[in-house]
Amino acid sequence: MSELALFNNECKTVFGLNGFDEDSATYALGWTLNKSPTLLNLFLSNIFVSLPFDVEKVSIDLQKSDGKGFTDIEIKQQSVFHIIVEAKKGWVLPGNEQLEKYRSRFDADDGNYVEASRVFVSMSAASEEYASRRLDGDIGGYPLTHQSWKSVVGLIEKAGSTTKSVTEKLWLGECQEHLKGYISMTNPTSNLAYCVVLSKNCVGEGEYTWVDVVEKDLSYFHPVGIKGWPVNPPNYIAFRKDGALMSVHRINEYKVVSNVREENDNWPVTQGDHFVYKLGSPMKPEKTLKNGKIYATGRVWCALDTLLSGDYATIADARDETQRRMD
Repeated sequence: MSELALFNNECKTVFGLNGFDEDSATYALGWTLNKSPTLLNLFLSNIFVSLPFDVEKVSIDLQKSDGKGFTDIEIKQQSVFHIIVEAKKGWVLPGNEQLEKYRSRFDADDGNYVEASRVFVSMSAASEEYASRRLDGDIGGYPLTHQSWKSVVGLIEKAGSTTKSVTEKLWLGECQEHLKGYISMTNPTSNLAYCVVLSKNCVGEGEYTWVDVVEKDLSYFHPVGIKGWPVNPPNYIAFRKDGALMSVHRINEYKVVSNVREENDNWPVTQGDHFVYKLGSPMKPEKTLKNGKIYATGRVWCALDTLLSGDYATIADARDETQRRMD
């Protein structure tokens, strides 16, 4: 089969023709909710456990404006329920100030809505556990809940296995494939490695070091989105020590935790959200790759081939070539 690309990005589904930003994700979801009653029923049932609704009477609005802003998705059955979805890329979550702008839409609803039938829904790559620690439970008295893109994709997959409609299966398959790219918001085909310094100091008590975290446990952890650390987990991570590249690893799994000690008794007690990575086998550079002109503790992004091919003299050169390609 021939390949299709949009602005040099592989376009696997019809939804990819609209790009890969937040709007593209919500347009894809809105369209598929409209074309698949099975998915719409699962989606609504996931939010309203016991509220009766009729999918034949549901309206779905994308980018609806009331003069105060545009909502990503609004799903409504008059006098029964009203949902406002605010979607984000990566592990970003909507702020209260943004959601407050939309609260007047609930206030202006006509009809006798029962309690908890008007709901804000946050969507992003962030897990439900992570969001529960960061989001308020309500906005001005209206419930606020969170669904990760991973959970949404799970609902789409379930709808695809449930429905017998060929048309539904077509759109569900397209949407599922498109939204997979939003689960971590790191493009699954990205070959960028996040290069960090690996200290030989002890992690906590005893003689267990940061090098041991990587070499003995094939793991690594760092804060989420503060002091320059990534807000999205990369596909690859590279470690340097003693002024040179030590190894590059694919990140096979990740989770977000507050106290990393609960994952490994050798790790320190931490507070605040941390990515914890399970690493693949080490990949070694073709030849010794010195730091070059980069800060001793600096963290940089490098394309995988620039680190491993042996074509570049230093990590600084690899960083510069990577930046050149991206400009």
